[in-house]
Amino acid sequence: MQLVEEVLTELSAPGTHATSNPVQFQQVLVARQQAEEQRRKEAKAARDKKVKKGKQADDDQEDSAVAAELQDPVPKFSFRGRVQYYDQQQIEELVWQACRGMDAHHPLVRAMRRGIGVHHGGLPTRYRQNVEILFRCRYLQCIIATGTLAYGINAPCRTVVFAGDHFWLNPLQYRQMTGRAGRRGFDTLGHVVLFGVSKHKAASLMVSPVPRLFGHFPLSISLLLRALQLQACNPEDSRVRDTLLCLFQRPFYTMSHPEAAQKMPHLCRFALEYLMRMRLLDDQGRPLGLAGIVEHLFWTEPSNLLMASFLQAGTFFDICSGDDRGVAWTVTSEKLLILLSHIFQRVQLHDSILRQPDHIKYNTTSKVILEPLTDEQAAVLEQHNATALHIFTQYVHCYVRSTVRSLEHACCLPMSGLKAGRQASDSNSADGGESSFMELLEANRVDFEVCSPFAALSGIGDKFDTVADLVLSVPPDVLLDKGMVPAMGMVNRKGRPFVLNRYILDYWKHGSKHALEKGNRIPQGSAWEACTTFTKILQALATSYEHLPPEPDNDCVVRCFRRLAQEYWEKMQVFNGPRKLLHNAKGGV
Repeated sequence: MQLVEEVLTELSAPGTHATSNPVQFQQVLVARQQAEEQRRKEAKAARDKKVKKGKQADDDQEDSAVAAELQDPVPKFSFRGRVQYYDQQQIEELVWQACRGMDAHHPLVRAMRRGIGVHHGGLPTRYRQNVEILFRCRYLQCIIATGTLAYGINAPCRTVVFAGDHFWLNPLQYRQMTGRAGRRGFDTLGHVVLFGVSKHKAASLMVSPVPRLFGHFPLSISLLLRALQLQACNPEDSRVRDTLLCLFQRPFYTMSHPEAAQKMPHLCRFALEYLMRMRLLDDQGRPLGLAGIVEHLFWTEPSNLLMASFLQAGTFFDICSGDDRGVAWTVTSEKLLILLSHIFQRVQLHDSILRQPDHIKYNTTSKVILEPLTDEQAAVLEQHNATALHIFTQYVHCYVRSTVRSLEHACCLPMSGLKAGRQASDSNSADGGESSFMELLEANRVDFEVCSPFAALSGIGDKFDTVADLVLSVPPDVLLDKGMVPAMGMVNRKGRPFVLNRYILDYWKHGSKHALEKGNRIPQGSAWEACTTFTKILQALATSYEHLPPEPDNDCVVRCFRRLAQEYWEKMQVFNGPRKLLHNAKGGV
C-alpha cells in the first residue's frame, strides 16, 4: 500500500502537472471541475426522485460519491488504456463493484482512477477478481501484486518488475512470475526487470532448476467428516455418493502411488474410529455435537480437532463464565487469547531470541514469550495427543497384520539394496563362540510388529512416546504421514518444550506493528497475514458456535467469542492506519 500511495503522489502532484504546460493544465482542470460539479448535481436530482429515505439513499449517495471520484483523470498522468471486449457501461459497473464500500479518497479507489490495480491476499475477493478482468481488457495497465498473481491466473503483460528481494522469492516463484511477461499475439518479446535484487541472487534465480512438485495425500480427518456431512445432507442423491466414492477410492494421488489404493480403506476405518471416540460421529456415521465447528475450521487441521477437545472438556466455559461472575473483561480476554494462541497460528520462537532476555525486557513493548498452559489445560492437550497416538498405532498394527509383507524386502538397506541380517549359510559355518553370542542376542531380542527392523535395533520396539516417533519408525511401505495424525506437537526436535511467540496477544495489547517487527521479530507483512487469519478464525468460531443446539453453557462462550472477534477485527482495521487511529484503538484494552 505504501508503494501505491507513493505512485499516486507522483502522478497527482500539482507541480509535476504544471511544469508540462501550466496554461493547458489549468484549462483542463477548470473544465473537469465544472463537469464533475454538473455530474454531482444530476446524480443528486436523480437520487432525490428515486428515493428520499432509508438505506437505499445512503447507498446511492455512496455510489454517486465514488462515481464522482472515478471520473477520468488527465490522460497524460494515468496508466489507463484503450478498453477492449467491454463497452464503457460494463467497465463502469466493474469499477463500481470493485470499489463499493470504500471511501472515495481511499488509495485503492484513487489508484483505480489512474489505471493502477492492487492484488494481494488481504483484499476482498470481488476487488481482486475485477482487477483481473479490468487488466485483461486493458483498462488497467499496471498491477502492484504479491505472489497471489503468480499461480493459475490469466494476466499476461509486457513487463514484469521485481521490486525488491524477499526470502520467499525462489526459482519456482521467479519462473511463474516471469511467465507473465510477453502477451501472445501482441508482443514478440517480454521484459523482466529485477530492482533491488543482488546480481548473485538474480543469477541464481535464472539458472537454478525448478523444484519438483509432489502430489499431496488426499485424505484427512476433516475431509472425511465433511464428506460424511455432505452425504448426511443429501442421503438420496446418488451423484453425491458416486463423487465421494471416486474421491476416496481413485484419487489422483494413487496415479503416482498405486500402493496407496489398498491402504486407503484401512486409514478411513481408523479415521472413522477417531471421529467416533471424539464424539463427532454417531454409530451410524452421522455428524453430531461439535462437528460443525470442526468442519467450519477444516483448513486449520489439526488445530480444529484440538479446539473440539478443549470445548468438550469445558475449558472455554470455565474461562468465559468468569465474565458472568464479575471478572473484568481484560482478564477474560487475555486468558482466551493465551489459550487460542496455543491452538491456532502457533509460531515457535527461535533460540536466538531466547538468548537475548535483555532485548525482550527493555527494548520492546511486547512480552514476546507466550505464557504456558495451566495444568488443567496441559492435561487436556496430553490426553488429546495420547488418543490420536493410540488410535493410529492400532492402524499400523492392523495394516501390518492384514498385509502380506516380505521380510526380506523390509531387511534390505534403502540405498545400496543389500540385505542386512544373518544368512542361513553363515549359521552353519559359525564357530562355537559366535554361536553362543548369537544365542545371547536371540535371548534378549525385543519383539516388534509395527516398527521397521532397522528402527527395532534401538531396543525400544513398538513403544512410541510421540507421533513423530511413530512416523519415523514404521516401515516404508506403511502409508502414514505426520500431517495425517491429529496431534499437536509439544516438544521440538531436541526434546525441549515449545516456546511460542506471543504476537497475537501482544498486538491485542499495544496495537503496534512496529513493536511486532522489532520485539517479536515478525515482518510486518507476515504479522498482518497471521493476525488477519486469526481474526477470521475468531469470526468462524463465533458463527459456528451460534448454530449449535441451545444449551446453558453455550451462551457465555458465544458472547465472549463474538465480542473478542469484533474487537480484534476493529484493531486489525487500523493495522496499517495512522498513529492517531492506533492510539484510539488501544483505548479499549
